[in-house]
Amino acid sequence: MLNVSLFQNETVCEMRIPLEIKVHPVVREYIVSTTGSDVIEPLPNTNFYKRIQFILQLRPKDYNESYLKRRFRRNATITILVGRFNSVPQKLNPLSRNYLDDYRQNQISRELYKGFKDIFHNYVFAYMRGGGKQQKHGIQDFCSVYDLTLDRITYEMLKKSWDRSDEKKIFKEMLCTSRPLKKINI
Repeated sequence: MLNVSLFQNETVCEMRIPLEIKVHPVVREYIVSTTGSDVIEPLPNTNFYKRIQFILQLRPKDYNESYLKRRFRRNATITILVGRFNSVPQKLNPLSRNYLDDYRQNQISRELYKGFKDIFHNYVFAYMRGGGKQQKHGIQDFCSVYDLTLDRITYEMLKKSWDRSDEKKIFKEMLCTSRPLKKINI
């Protein structure tokens, strides 16, 4: 799903635009657990990659880089590397489109959080459908598989999210409609 890019030299850095995105701590933990780093590089042909390139903006004239570093703590952010534009007309100056305002950063952060919740709900749904007896064990199994510590998110928060999910409603409907087969005497 995500291609991790750990780079060593400056030429590779210059070819990509690093975007610092503030995310929920559990989303950062999940990304680090699944990719091995807090630096991710979306695949170029995905909708997520294209959406990020589309919403990039020109950096404002009063932009202060030191303010940005103070505003975000490193443990609450991830870095998304996006390649430079190739198909944008030169008059738009694609090299200077490397900034996201707070609103657009919030959009990306919410999208990543929603993706995390979808994966979580599908995991617990599959666990319960596969024969798991209690949702508590499914939630704990999810946390252990993805190395999520419960100091960033509590069990109660995950349980509430699962209880409100559409997957749980589908699972309940499946349990109500499935009846054992009747024994037929021949």
